[in-house]
Amino acid sequence: MSAIGVVFPGVRDFICHFHFLRDIGKDLFAKEYAHIRNRLKTHKIRSMLRQRIKALSTLIGEDEPSVGYLAAGIDGGRLDPLGLPKLPALSAYALMHWCLDTSTLDGYGFPFDRPHLSFYQRLKLLHGVIDQQPIRCKALSRLWRPLTRIVEEPQLTQAAAQMEKKVEIFENLRQALSIALPQGKNALNDDGGRRT
Repeated sequence: MSAIGVVFPGVRDFICHFHFLRDIGKDLFAKEYAHIRNRLKTHKIRSMLRQRIKALSTLIGEDEPSVGYLAAGIDGGRLDPLGLPKLPALSAYALMHWCLDTSTLDGYGFPFDRPHLSFYQRLKLLHGVIDQQPIRCKALSRLWRPLTRIVEEPQLTQAAAQMEKKVEIFENLRQALSIALPQGKNALNDDGGRRT
Protein backbone atom coordinates (compact mmCIF):
# COMPACT_ATOMS: atom_id res chain seq x y z
CA MET A 1 0.00 0.00 0.00
CA SER A 2 2.88 2.39 0.80
CA ALA A 3 4.54 1.63 -2.55
CA ILE A 4 1.32 2.42 -4.42
CA GLY A 5 1.15 5.79 -2.64
CA VAL A 6 4.73 6.58 -3.72
CA VAL A 7 4.41 5.35 -7.33
CA PHE A 8 0.93 6.78 -7.87
CA PRO A 9 0.75 9.88 -5.63
CA GLY A 10 -2.72 11.39 -5.33
CA VAL A 11 -4.40 8.52 -7.21
CA ARG A 12 -7.33 6.95 -5.39
CA ASP A 13 -6.98 3.29 -4.46
CA PHE A 14 -10.17 1.23 -4.84
CA ILE A 15 -11.08 -2.23 -3.67
CA CYS A 16 -12.44 -4.58 -6.32
CA HIS A 17 -15.92 -5.62 -5.19
CA PHE A 18 -15.58 -9.02 -6.83
CA HIS A 19 -12.37 -9.87 -4.99
CA PHE A 20 -13.72 -8.34 -1.78
CA LEU A 21 -16.82 -10.52 -2.02
CA ARG A 22 -14.81 -13.59 -3.02
CA ASP A 23 -12.52 -13.20 -0.01
CA ILE A 24 -15.49 -12.78 2.35
CA GLY A 25 -17.08 -15.91 0.91
CA LYS A 26 -13.91 -17.94 1.29
CA ASP A 27 -13.53 -16.82 4.89
CA LEU A 28 -17.22 -17.36 5.57
CA PHE A 29 -17.61 -21.00 4.56
CA ALA A 30 -14.32 -22.49 3.37
CA LYS A 31 -14.12 -24.75 6.46
CA GLU A 32 -17.57 -26.32 5.97
CA TYR A 33 -17.05 -26.60 2.23
CA ALA A 34 -13.76 -28.47 2.67
CA HIS A 35 -15.46 -30.82 5.14
CA ILE A 36 -18.31 -31.55 2.69
CA ARG A 37 -15.84 -32.15 -0.15
CA ASN A 38 -13.68 -34.50 1.95
CA ARG A 39 -16.60 -36.47 3.36
CA LEU A 40 -18.12 -36.98 -0.12
CA LYS A 41 -14.72 -38.11 -1.37
CA THR A 42 -14.51 -40.60 1.51
CA HIS A 43 -17.89 -42.08 0.52
CA LYS A 44 -16.66 -42.46 -3.10
CA ILE A 45 -20.16 -41.61 -4.30
CA ARG A 46 -19.07 -39.92 -7.55
CA SER A 47 -17.24 -43.00 -8.80
CA MET A 48 -20.15 -45.20 -7.72
CA LEU A 49 -22.60 -43.07 -9.70
CA ARG A 50 -20.32 -43.12 -12.75
CA GLN A 51 -20.09 -46.92 -12.58
CA ARG A 52 -23.88 -47.23 -12.33
CA ILE A 53 -24.34 -44.80 -15.25
CA LYS A 54 -21.96 -46.87 -17.36
CA ALA A 55 -23.83 -50.09 -16.54
CA LEU A 56 -27.18 -48.44 -17.31
CA SER A 57 -25.83 -47.03 -20.55
CA THR A 58 -25.06 -50.59 -21.68
CA LEU A 59 -28.51 -51.78 -20.55
CA ILE A 60 -30.37 -48.95 -22.26
CA GLY A 61 -28.25 -49.17 -25.39
CA GLU A 62 -29.59 -47.56 -28.51
CA ASP A 63 -33.23 -47.90 -27.50
CA GLU A 64 -34.54 -45.01 -29.59
CA PRO A 65 -38.22 -45.95 -29.21
CA SER A 66 -37.92 -45.80 -25.41
CA VAL A 67 -36.09 -42.48 -25.49
CA GLY A 68 -38.70 -41.11 -27.93
CA TYR A 69 -41.54 -42.35 -25.73
CA LEU A 70 -39.95 -40.74 -22.67
CA ALA A 71 -39.42 -37.42 -24.49
CA ALA A 72 -43.00 -37.41 -25.81
CA GLY A 73 -44.34 -38.22 -22.34
CA ILE A 74 -42.37 -35.43 -20.75
CA ASP A 75 -43.50 -32.97 -23.44
CA GLY A 76 -47.12 -34.10 -23.09
CA GLY A 77 -47.00 -34.09 -19.30
CA ARG A 78 -48.09 -37.71 -19.00
CA LEU A 79 -46.22 -41.01 -18.88
CA ASP A 80 -47.60 -44.50 -18.66
CA PRO A 81 -44.93 -46.68 -17.01
CA LEU A 82 -46.58 -49.81 -18.36
CA GLY A 83 -46.00 -48.58 -21.90
CA LEU A 84 -42.24 -48.49 -21.47
CA PRO A 85 -40.40 -51.36 -19.81
CA LYS A 86 -37.10 -49.47 -19.75
CA LEU A 87 -38.52 -46.28 -18.19
CA PRO A 88 -37.10 -47.04 -14.72
CA ALA A 89 -33.62 -47.54 -16.19
CA LEU A 90 -33.89 -44.33 -18.24
CA SER A 91 -35.12 -42.42 -15.19
CA ALA A 92 -32.30 -43.73 -13.03
CA TYR A 93 -29.79 -42.85 -15.75
CA ALA A 94 -31.13 -39.30 -16.03
CA LEU A 95 -31.26 -38.75 -12.25
CA MET A 96 -27.69 -39.96 -11.74
CA HIS A 97 -26.44 -37.69 -14.52
CA TRP A 98 -28.37 -34.80 -12.95
CA CYS A 99 -26.64 -35.39 -9.60
CA LEU A 100 -23.22 -35.22 -11.24
CA ASP A 101 -24.04 -32.24 -13.49
CA THR A 102 -22.40 -28.99 -12.49
CA SER A 103 -23.10 -27.10 -15.73
CA THR A 104 -25.75 -25.00 -13.95
CA LEU A 105 -23.08 -23.14 -12.01
CA ASP A 106 -22.35 -19.46 -12.68
CA GLY A 107 -18.71 -20.02 -13.64
CA TYR A 108 -17.20 -17.53 -11.18
CA GLY A 109 -15.46 -20.23 -9.13
CA PHE A 110 -15.57 -20.80 -5.39
CA PRO A 111 -17.21 -19.31 -3.32
CA PHE A 112 -19.71 -18.09 -5.94
CA ASP A 113 -20.00 -21.61 -7.32
CA ARG A 114 -20.20 -24.38 -4.78
CA PRO A 115 -20.31 -27.66 -6.75
CA HIS A 116 -19.68 -29.95 -3.78
CA LEU A 117 -22.55 -28.42 -1.79
CA SER A 118 -24.80 -28.60 -4.87
CA PHE A 119 -23.80 -32.24 -5.36
CA TYR A 120 -24.62 -33.02 -1.72
CA GLN A 121 -28.00 -31.28 -2.02
CA ARG A 122 -28.81 -33.23 -5.19
CA LEU A 123 -27.84 -36.49 -3.48
CA LYS A 124 -30.29 -35.67 -0.69
CA LEU A 125 -33.03 -35.03 -3.26
CA LEU A 126 -32.21 -38.28 -5.06
CA HIS A 127 -32.38 -40.13 -1.75
CA GLY A 128 -35.85 -38.67 -1.19
CA VAL A 129 -36.94 -39.73 -4.69
CA ILE A 130 -35.75 -43.28 -4.05
CA ASP A 131 -37.53 -43.30 -0.69
CA GLN A 132 -40.82 -42.25 -2.34
CA GLN A 133 -40.70 -44.59 -5.36
CA PRO A 134 -44.17 -46.01 -6.02
CA ILE A 135 -42.66 -48.60 -8.37
CA ARG A 136 -39.26 -49.88 -7.31
CA CYS A 137 -36.48 -49.29 -9.80
CA LYS A 138 -33.66 -51.75 -9.21
CA ALA A 139 -31.00 -49.33 -10.50
CA LEU A 140 -32.10 -46.62 -8.04
CA SER A 141 -32.82 -48.98 -5.15
CA ARG A 142 -29.18 -50.09 -5.18
CA LEU A 143 -28.21 -46.51 -4.37
CA TRP A 144 -30.49 -46.28 -1.34
CA ARG A 145 -28.02 -47.68 1.21
CA PRO A 146 -24.96 -45.61 0.17
CA LEU A 147 -27.10 -42.47 -0.10
CA THR A 148 -28.63 -43.17 3.32
CA ARG A 149 -25.13 -43.31 4.82
CA ILE A 150 -24.41 -39.91 3.28
CA VAL A 151 -27.63 -38.10 4.21
CA GLU A 152 -27.62 -39.53 7.73
CA GLU A 153 -23.97 -38.78 8.52
CA PRO A 154 -24.19 -36.23 11.36
CA GLN A 155 -20.96 -34.32 10.57
CA LEU A 156 -21.83 -33.99 6.88
CA THR A 157 -25.40 -32.95 7.62
CA GLN A 158 -24.22 -30.37 10.16
CA ALA A 159 -21.55 -28.93 7.84
CA ALA A 160 -24.09 -28.63 4.99
CA ALA A 161 -26.69 -26.98 7.25
CA GLN A 162 -24.13 -24.46 8.56
CA MET A 163 -22.91 -23.72 5.08
CA GLU A 164 -26.44 -23.27 3.70
CA LYS A 165 -27.07 -20.59 6.36
CA LYS A 166 -23.83 -18.84 5.51
CA VAL A 167 -24.55 -19.08 1.77
CA GLU A 168 -27.78 -17.18 2.40
CA ILE A 169 -25.80 -14.37 4.06
CA PHE A 170 -23.25 -14.40 1.23
CA GLU A 171 -25.97 -14.30 -1.45
CA ASN A 172 -27.63 -11.32 0.27
CA LEU A 173 -24.29 -9.48 0.26
CA ARG A 174 -23.74 -10.48 -3.37
CA GLN A 175 -27.15 -9.06 -4.26
CA ALA A 176 -26.50 -5.86 -2.29
CA LEU A 177 -23.16 -5.28 -4.05
CA SER A 178 -24.70 -6.23 -7.40
CA ILE A 179 -21.50 -8.02 -8.39
CA ALA A 180 -21.15 -11.39 -10.11
CA LEU A 181 -24.87 -12.03 -9.88
CA PRO A 182 -26.21 -15.49 -10.68
CA GLN A 183 -27.16 -15.74 -14.36
CA GLY A 184 -25.56 -12.33 -14.88
CA LYS A 185 -24.47 -11.53 -18.42
CA ASN A 186 -21.54 -9.21 -17.66
CA ALA A 187 -19.38 -11.63 -15.66
CA LEU A 188 -16.43 -9.85 -14.05
CA ASN A 189 -17.03 -6.75 -16.19
CA ASP A 190 -20.21 -6.04 -14.25
CA ASP A 191 -19.97 -2.50 -12.88
CA GLY A 192 -22.59 -3.18 -10.21
CA GLY A 193 -24.90 -0.54 -11.66
CA ARG A 194 -28.65 -0.48 -11.20
CA ARG A 195 -30.71 -3.21 -12.80
CA THR A 196 -33.76 -2.35 -14.88
